[in-house]
Amino acid sequence: MPNKKQTVFILKNIRMLLTNGFGDVELRRLCFDEPTFRPVYDQLNVNTGKDEVIQRLMEYAEQKVLLNSLLSLIEDRNPAQYAQYHPYIEGMPNPLAARNLNNPFHYGSPVPPEKFIGHRHAVEFCQATLTGPVPANITISGERRVGKTSLLHYLHRYAPEPEWGGHLIFRLDLGILSGMLTATTFWQQILRIFNSYLPPKSPLWSHVFDVCGQTTISGNDFFQVLQSYHQLNDSRPIIVMLDEFELMFQAYDHHIETLLTNLHAITLEPSNRITLITATRNTLPEVCRPYSRSTGNDFHSNYVACPLVPFDRAETERVVHDILDGTGLTFSTQELDFIWNLSQWQTNGAHPILLQVAGSLLFTYKQKNQAPIDFQKLTQEFKTLTRIYIGDLSGPLLSEPPLRHPRDYWVDYEQTLTIFENHILLEAPPERIQTFFDLADALRTHFKTAGENQTDQTLHSEPQTIIDKLTRLSPELTGLDFEQLVARYWRDDDAG
Repeated sequence: MPNKKQTVFILKNIRMLLTNGFGDVELRRLCFDEPTFRPVYDQLNVNTGKDEVIQRLMEYAEQKVLLNSLLSLIEDRNPAQYAQYHPYIEGMPNPLAARNLNNPFHYGSPVPPEKFIGHRHAVEFCQATLTGPVPANITISGERRVGKTSLLHYLHRYAPEPEWGGHLIFRLDLGILSGMLTATTFWQQILRIFNSYLPPKSPLWSHVFDVCGQTTISGNDFFQVLQSYHQLNDSRPIIVMLDEFELMFQAYDHHIETLLTNLHAITLEPSNRITLITATRNTLPEVCRPYSRSTGNDFHSNYVACPLVPFDRAETERVVHDILDGTGLTFSTQELDFIWNLSQWQTNGAHPILLQVAGSLLFTYKQKNQAPIDFQKLTQEFKTLTRIYIGDLSGPLLSEPPLRHPRDYWVDYEQTLTIFENHILLEAPPERIQTFFDLADALRTHFKTAGENQTDQTLHSEPQTIIDKLTRLSPELTGLDFEQLVARYWRDDDAG
């Protein structure tokens, strides 16, 4: 008879499962609770470290032909972790792949409201503001792709709920009016949204329809419609959401000034029951500076600020955990480190869109059961994907005020360059992106050649020498932009 095929266990995966799936106390309890593995517990003392506990447990299980029993025990106690590190036996099928899970990470469009789980503090702030005794206007600000539009989608979905105040939502992306924004086109869009809420038999329906057809529409026309609406028995408070509000100033003139004055006045009258929410990249006072100069008044005077910032480490881990909830998959500390490091944004934290891309790649990789994870390969895929996907963004790379990078951050040049490249992806003008990536590649080549210690010393003492070397190393990067860029990223902590 042919010999029965011998079971070949993949010990490194079992070790990863025990290391990342259990704490020291949990491992000891597992050995104590199971009579099969009690002999292992009897060999332990208070000074036995976790790695040694794992080693003794695996050796015992292998010697006694109990590895299958150990794996079954682990699967019962921690199925989520058990699902992560397959295969444990050569030829073992991948249960995650068989389930054909949809990747829960999302990028490429605004995050759907039901998946919007980041910026928890911003959501709570908006709800508290909108349901307060005197609701205030809200100005949402933050860098590109940080979640402003996704937050507006979330508010659009939930603000009509009773616990949010039961609002009517008029959401308008001013981008659709780019190049043809006037007071008339603006109010026309708002009134069309208004009319979509009214049943055809409403006494207001024909009135709003007629106003939309006027050749000129003013703030006073909207004010009259608003007053008529609130005389109805079933009227509700209104929120007007204006995404890309800075486009209001793209062709600023006295007509736009009048439009802004009317908007401001309408929100000041309590009986109008109307709240404005704007979304801008810069803060509203910065965006509205032309209005303040031309009128001597501040458009933003009755707004509360809701800035969106990159996630800190705790929120990063919470967001990833919530995204993975229900998938049967979890990420280890090492894998969370991978996402955190790739998502860094201006040394301030994890940028949401970069977190989603990194998490998506890691999820797909783990679902295919390619263990151990090739983090270097995933990093290259991340860079390729983000350059393709995020590389169409425009905007000034050298924004004000200057970003300041601590000296000691340059010690880990690879991490610094990752932040630098992410900054390029989200900030650089499209026509300059490849040039800046060439610069990053030149920096990486130079650092690897020089060695970290030497690089650190050189960077502290001779920044201009480095610039000169890089100019010679990559001649196409010469010129003012190159020097400004490099000098920017060599700013000292105490630079003015």
